[in-house]
Amino acid sequence: MINAGREDPVQRIMGLTDMKGVDRVLEAVGTQTSVQQAMKMAKNGSVVTVLGVLESTMNLDVLSTVVREIQIKGSYAYVPTDIDLALDLIAAGKVDVKPLITHVFSLDDIRKGFEVLEGKKEEVIKVVIRPSLS
Repeated sequence: MINAGREDPVQRIMGLTDMKGVDRVLEAVGTQTSVQQAMKMAKNGSVVTVLGVLESTMNLDVLSTVVREIQIKGSYAYVPTDIDLALDLIAAGKVDVKPLITHVFSLDDIRKGFEVLEGKKEEVIKVVIRPSLS
């Protein structure tokens, strides 16, 4: 797993691929920085799919996209079969989501959960509220 808060994800991907980049990039954050990083780590002739809910306006290096023949695809929603497949993969133990959960709060502490999520003073990936902890 690459933690963009601790290391440059573009440098890490390029190092892992002998500076070639990757065939497919799924961008799921939706910030100017994350979309630009996705484009930089893409191999020439590859596909970048943007899933993140984007900022209203973004600047992209269109010339680099054309010269490198990168395809940019957008996807706003998942279809029900995507959710079913994801749940099946998680249930079968093929995808471990536990490392994505960085904070767990009880329902009584929901305000603290939102503060952690909003403030991002700590390393936050996913905050879970568990009513059963109350």
